[in-house]
Amino acid sequence: MRPCLALQPGGGGGGVGGGGGEGGGGQGGQAGQGGGGQDDGSGSTWVRHDDGIRTAVTPLSLAQLKPAFVAHGSCTAGNSSQMSDGAAALLLARRSTARQLGLEQRILGRFISATTAGCAPDEMGIGPIAAVQALLARHRLAAADVARWEMNEAFASQAVYCLRQLGLEHAWAAGRVNPHGGAIALGHALGATGARLACTLLHALEPHQLGVVTMCVGTGMGMAGLFAAE
Repeated sequence: MRPCLALQPGGGGGGVGGGGGEGGGGQGGQAGQGGGGQDDGSGSTWVRHDDGIRTAVTPLSLAQLKPAFVAHGSCTAGNSSQMSDGAAALLLARRSTARQLGLEQRILGRFISATTAGCAPDEMGIGPIAAVQALLARHRLAAADVARWEMNEAFASQAVYCLRQLGLEHAWAAGRVNPHGGAIALGHALGATGARLACTLLHALEPHQLGVVTMCVGTGMGMAGLFAAE
């Protein structure tokens, strides 16, 4: 697969998917609260308050939530991703095209490769394990070569299992896995989550660092993508 370039948008602000709006837990709550929706006079409504970020959560309130699937299960609404509205955009182009369009200074990084893997439909959350293993093997990389991981969190149990199977506990402890929060804190906007993860990753990587995005996919699939910052 030919590497492609990811370009940042023009204009001010934190850019698409990165910067000021990202944060998990308390950080996300502080960053996501502003005003409500506001019409800017053009007929467009700008949402300045993220009502999906949970600001009043405590360990006690989480412990009191009922299991979501089975009577004695551990998955609750508090440790599962939220269904959220959201949007993200990425522009992929050859470097020569970016140069012709005068966009070379906006290049965020390179999309190097992606892998998909299958698993049992009722175990769809573990799909990223095989996808990441195949991705690293393809490029002869070790997990330690990856500076940052953006892993979609369908459920906390699923994310923790993937971390352990991939040997990423130390990376997580060092703040290299979802350091600004994942889907449990920020929400899971179906159809936009992959682009959101890639945007967050590319805005956060230092020059020449490698990063990986992973997603579990319904009906029993997993996907992993490898990116390099400019």
